Amino acid sequence: MLRIYDTTTFSRVLKKGKWYYHCQWVGYSDTRQDTTLEPPKKVMRIAKDVLAEFEASRVAGNQNNLAANP
Repeated sequence: MLRIYDTTTFSRVLKKGKWYYHCQWVGYSDTRQDTTLEPPKKVMRIAKDVLAEFEASRVAGNQNNLAANP
């Protein structure tokens, strides 16, 4: 069973103009060599809780930036 440990960044991949998540997998390091780009559908299917947590922190970070720079 595949398990995602963490989603580290949300990146725009220019090829085909689609969004992908950089994912850190259980049992692997967080180096660029060990993380992979995965489509949102795959991340949602295998790590819905990790994705929800990541998106919540991303939204909170954006709100903090807006509050600090009105």
